[in-house]
Amino acid sequence: MDIPFKSEKPINLTKRELIDITMKKRKKSQLNALLMMGIPCCSRPDGSPLVSRLAFEQAMGATTSLTRSNKSQPEFGSLKDA
Repeated sequence: MDIPFKSEKPINLTKRELIDITMKKRKKSQLNALLMMGIPCCSRPDGSPLVSRLAFEQAMGATTSLTRSNKSQPEFGSLKDA
């Protein structure tokens, strides 16, 4: 089992990040604010919003390694058999 380094960001936005983004402290208010901003999220069983970091970054227009177009791949079919 790989243990993430402390410098790695979690896969989901943290409570502090949700407060910073929405400027709201209450869970329902955060959820409403995120939906109004067009940030995909869902509600956890306790009512707190769950937002993946990737979904947030994509909604904000950030380009990540997963959203960048793949570089062209070499065509190995054109190589002759030796």
